[in-house]
Amino acid sequence: MEQTDSDGDGLADWFEMAGWDVMITTVDGRTSIVHVTSDPFIPDTDGDGLDDAHEDANGTNPRTNDTDADLVADYDESNEWYSDPTRQDTDGDGISDYLEITFFKTSPILEDTDGDQWSDSDELFNRNRNPRCSDIPLPQIRVGTIGIYIKETYSYTDERGQTQSDFIAKTTQLTQSTSRTKSTSDTQSSENTDKYSQEMGTEFTIGGEAPFGGFKINAKVGFEQTRQRGYQSTVSSESTTSSSQDYQDARQFGVTFSENRTFSRTIDEAALTMDVTVSNLGDVAFTISDLELSALVRDPQRRENVPLATLLSEREIQTGQVQQYNLGPFDTDRGPFIFKDIQVFPNVADELRKNPQAVTVKIANFNIRDESGRLFAFSSQDINDRTAGIIIDYGDGEVEAYRVATANKFDAQGRPMGITMRTALEDILGIAPTPGGDVPLTAENEDTDVIRNTYGTALRQGVQILTRIRGVQTTLSGPVRDRKFWAIIASEPIAAEVDFDDIVLKAGENYSLQFVSDRDGDGLFASVEFLYGSSDDSPDTDDDGISDYDEVRGGWLVGIPGNERRAYSDPSLVDSDGDGFTDLQERELRTDPRQRDTDDDGISDYVEIIGYEVVLFDGDDDPTNNPVIQLTPYTDAAIIDGGDGVASTAVLAGSDDIQVVPLGDPVQPGAPVILPGPNGKIDTTPAGDEFVDASEKIVAGDDGPVATEVLAGSDDIQLVAPGELVQAGTPIIGAGLNGRIDTTPAGTDRRRAAHRDLFASDPLRRDTDADALGDGREAYLGSNPNNPVDAGTVVDTDFDGLMDAEELNGWDITVNGVLDHVTSDPLRADTDGDGLPDLMERIFRLNPQSRDTDGDGLQDRNELDPTPTLPARTFFPPERYDEFVARCAAVDGCTYTRPEHPIGTNPLEADTDADGIDDGEEVFVTWSVRVYGQPEPAPEVHSDPFLADADHDGLNDSQERFYGTDPNNADTDGDRAVVGGDTADDGYEVLTRHTDPLKPDVKVTFTYTDLYMSATSCGDQDIELEGGGLFITLPDGTDVLLVDVIGCYYETVYGATVDLVDVSRTFILATGESFTVHSGPFYDHDDASCATHGLDQDMGSFSQAYSYPDVTRGVKHYETADTTVECRLRVNGIIALE
Repeated sequence: MEQTDSDGDGLADWFEMAGWDVMITTVDGRTSIVHVTSDPFIPDTDGDGLDDAHEDANGTNPRTNDTDADLVADYDESNEWYSDPTRQDTDGDGISDYLEITFFKTSPILEDTDGDQWSDSDELFNRNRNPRCSDIPLPQIRVGTIGIYIKETYSYTDERGQTQSDFIAKTTQLTQSTSRTKSTSDTQSSENTDKYSQEMGTEFTIGGEAPFGGFKINAKVGFEQTRQRGYQSTVSSESTTSSSQDYQDARQFGVTFSENRTFSRTIDEAALTMDVTVSNLGDVAFTISDLELSALVRDPQRRENVPLATLLSEREIQTGQVQQYNLGPFDTDRGPFIFKDIQVFPNVADELRKNPQAVTVKIANFNIRDESGRLFAFSSQDINDRTAGIIIDYGDGEVEAYRVATANKFDAQGRPMGITMRTALEDILGIAPTPGGDVPLTAENEDTDVIRNTYGTALRQGVQILTRIRGVQTTLSGPVRDRKFWAIIASEPIAAEVDFDDIVLKAGENYSLQFVSDRDGDGLFASVEFLYGSSDDSPDTDDDGISDYDEVRGGWLVGIPGNERRAYSDPSLVDSDGDGFTDLQERELRTDPRQRDTDDDGISDYVEIIGYEVVLFDGDDDPTNNPVIQLTPYTDAAIIDGGDGVASTAVLAGSDDIQVVPLGDPVQPGAPVILPGPNGKIDTTPAGDEFVDASEKIVAGDDGPVATEVLAGSDDIQLVAPGELVQAGTPIIGAGLNGRIDTTPAGTDRRRAAHRDLFASDPLRRDTDADALGDGREAYLGSNPNNPVDAGTVVDTDFDGLMDAEELNGWDITVNGVLDHVTSDPLRADTDGDGLPDLMERIFRLNPQSRDTDGDGLQDRNELDPTPTLPARTFFPPERYDEFVARCAAVDGCTYTRPEHPIGTNPLEADTDADGIDDGEEVFVTWSVRVYGQPEPAPEVHSDPFLADADHDGLNDSQERFYGTDPNNADTDGDRAVVGGDTADDGYEVLTRHTDPLKPDVKVTFTYTDLYMSATSCGDQDIELEGGGLFITLPDGTDVLLVDVIGCYYETVYGATVDLVDVSRTFILATGESFTVHSGPFYDHDDASCATHGLDQDMGSFSQAYSYPDVTRGVKHYETADTTVECRLRVNGIIALE
């Protein structure tokens, strides 16, 4: 039935007049029920913005705009505060919704507005605390001395191929710097300053007309406000030097131990210890247990912390008992305690020893119960869901951290609106904005409440920015060194046009207000300089010629070819690694400022650059007569002609470069136009097609005339004419435009490695002359690190009978018909470990890098028979083995035991007999031979790797495998017994007869040869024989007529033979098959007329079947006759088998 709804509010008139009950609950919990009605002619009876239907649905009174009389309108409670319009105290915390909204500014729907597990009324009336600011425990740690224990093993392979190893273990102490102002600063804010300083520095123009900060930085990957304070250590300069020295000493131990060989270094063990004091920074007493610390170091490139170690209390590790620390607001410290690592990253610990720097220690895990028994782990989520974090870092180690409640109204979409920054600072934290704008600090007002409890702002390009919090103010003018400013780092983006006061804070978000300064104007803020041990009072703390900023932020690429890496020097030390070169010199040379031997060749950078002596090994047993050479610095850098043949570059005015070809003069393409002066550098910029190059040279071997002349047709440059007198070491031939030396040195002249800069050997290349022996090893063994062809010519490191150079240069081999070049390892007598010494593989021209040179699946040791007895198996001249035996006996590292039964195949040919199957398969792989009719299991066979057709049946072994036949049996299916001869061999069956060699069969040719009337009395007429027809039924059932039916005109002479022509058939007869020869009925025709058959006599027919293997070859006879008159017919045939 349709109901009347006069006002269209969704309620029928009768219902509005009948009304409904409303239950109202007062603050003290009493309830009352009121019966209410609404006006059926007014949609919103009380005009409060909620129509009557909604009032009915919500259980509110449609005749009043405040159902519960709590002074908050029903509409506001329903749509803005989400409180209950029928309850005066929606959250039941004992405070009316009105007071929470208008006076205390707490949430009317959350009993605990700030989530700290104390209700709003408890905090307000019992504990004298702020219900809008979470009261949480705030533990902090302080770190004293840090101990780094490193055990490292150095190992190398000696001349006999044995691995030698030794270890060194030492503990390095990192003591704290005396300046600890910022050590206890909030680690998160310090990390933010370091990570986002580039963004701040981009806007804060040092030395320019910069404004005064107010930067809003979005922490792109987010950050969180932790509920604990870590500690950032800064290492004293003495500890830095000592730690770096420990690292260099350890590496020198490896160099000395290995005798300048290439060695491997592994960190076997690492341990970290530190003394730790636990403190309470808040005003809430608590007990902390299960304390686990995380130590981190800074990655200078990513500006992020990387894990170093996880630490527990030493006592807890030893006893297994959980340690508890009780801390109150008046009894704030416990300790120091010794903490030790339970997990450490050895490589990071080693890097810290190499590059001592600030260590950040954070509380990684803990359990806290406060004075009220609250387990903090359970309350932290509630706090995060109801508050926003605010960190105020004043830049001097003083940090304030708060969690402020963000409870407020909801927007039209039901989303929390949050609170503004001004609300958070002024209403919650009591830090009010200065009336009328900022108040500059002066001696008169510095300590007044208006300063201590306020913050200041100013307009910058029409946007309000933060300039002061309490007594810490942005500098508005004055010297650059005194300029400081406030920056905001937020977990959520802040629009650039938003005023500071209007920044909206929502639950779960974090905001860090950080006061940063750069007193020395070097681009590093004070807190960042603290992290890296430099001073904010000098742009170049160590006065080494590199600014602190470049040492911390820039670094430089260490120029090791193929392994460039960025290195950072210590901004507090002139010579970070103590190698004798300043950091500035190391940057110019692109060496590692933290490692004395950048290329790990066993010679320090300093020595490689200034020069050193090398005692050359002369090959005899008398070390007293070895020649000594002095390696002195030289450079091959030059500006060379690019090919146009005219000198285009003039020396830079004021430089010490040398003009060897005057400007505009002709010059050979590729020849030098300008050489460096005494400073060893090319300072001039090339012009035209010319360019700077440093290429290899041929130098004079002795004092005297030049012996080497440029190779005809090459583009090499003759720097000194042949025959001219020069001193030993003088460059006489240089590379042309192709960049390489094509000429072979004559006499004592030799090639010399190219130097790109002025040094004795290259500190960035462990093998300056690229001869596969490191510079340090060459110097130790007695070869020249600048001679590309002398390494190993006098040394057999592995005592295997081959000189190192011969092993490194290698030899040519021909494998499977393909020419290849192979090398062996000069540190291993048997490079591939196949039982054949490298010397033997060299003499027999095998591959010492492969146990199976020809890749046939047989190891060289098993294939090679060095003393074969059969000529067919002799693949190498016998004198090769004689040479090997003699040379092997002369050295200690060469051993060989001949296998008792070598296979003897050719180790240089994968398929010795060229039958299409590799030797390994012929030796090891079998196949089943399944002959028709023979029982299972089928026999397994394998082929002979020396014979392509061992059974001489015309099929090679590859074909036998393909067809499944026996390679050692010419007649696999055995049908030769039937046929005889070789026409049943597998090859004949497959290739000629095209039959199955696995199924016994025979090729049959059946021939009707003649007819013979064997009787003499068949009647008295001339026309005697008719009918018949000679047939053969083949194995497949086909009936074939070979001789047609005989007509009556055929006259047969009694006793005579009638030959038959072309009446044969050839076919294959296999096991179990048969064929039949037969005829139609023959008749003796005695009537005078062919048309008359009254006297015909039936002579019958014949049929004979043959099967395999019973069939035999030879002449066959078939007879038929009229038995009544002795009239007989014989048909003759022949069966031929093959």
